[in-house]
Amino acid sequence: MTAETDINKVSEQAGVKLKSHDIAQTTPIDSFLDSGGIGQVVEITRAKTVNLRLYGQRLTLRTQQKTIAGMLKEANIKLGASDTMSLPQQTGVSDGMDLQVWRNGVQTVDQVEAVPFETKVIEDAGKKLGYHEVQTAGHPGKKTVIYQVNMQNGVEVARQKISEVVTEAPIAQVEIKGTKVELPPGSHTDWMAMAGIAESDYGAVNYIISHESGWRVTAKGMGGAYGLPQALPGSKMGSVGADWATNPITQLRWFKQYCDRRYGGIQGAYAHWLKYHSY
Repeated sequence: MTAETDINKVSEQAGVKLKSHDIAQTTPIDSFLDSGGIGQVVEITRAKTVNLRLYGQRLTLRTQQKTIAGMLKEANIKLGASDTMSLPQQTGVSDGMDLQVWRNGVQTVDQVEAVPFETKVIEDAGKKLGYHEVQTAGHPGKKTVIYQVNMQNGVEVARQKISEVVTEAPIAQVEIKGTKVELPPGSHTDWMAMAGIAESDYGAVNYIISHESGWRVTAKGMGGAYGLPQALPGSKMGSVGADWATNPITQLRWFKQYCDRRYGGIQGAYAHWLKYHSY
């Protein structure tokens, strides 16, 4: 409560700082007793801020005007006959809006653009394959780019980048991916037996798989080939089991089915591999 009557001083005493084009007005209280002895209330209407780029010069305008036309008139900004704006003059003014005014001919403009962040992947052999963690979230940076722009009749006909300066460096995203594969117990022979491969075919299977992947369950080859048999793409082994990416038995089952279907059996695939070094 204050005995001060000057609105600016009342606002200052209340800890409220008035800025350019802010409107402060008093409203009388109907019930003096119900308001605790307060006779009037000060209401403040903040001005809207507009970021104006006028012929390449940056200006910040504050206004209570409803439209861009009213704001320009209030600021005593008179447009030339061939000047153009990024928004129509009857556009409503909103707080924080951006507005550009161009003049025909060559001029320079600058704009803030995003700088994409890179993603760094750390492979962790101590965590299971399929594990994924974002250790550090990435964040794009910012750069100010200056362009030379040629405007004709309100239309941009040419644009050339002159320079760019990174004002805020991007933060790289760091991801942790597990690479540990828990293989079933047993030898390669045990795996072939569990996959339903005949003992008479063990030698042929060992030859093909050794040359294709070196018996590495997660081996990645050209073009997306994957696993013991280097299936292309690896996901086709999903027809045998959902664990196709990590289970050697599932991969060998798919391999056997593929050889039976395409070559009439593993021995046929083996003969083809010896001749063409692929199957």
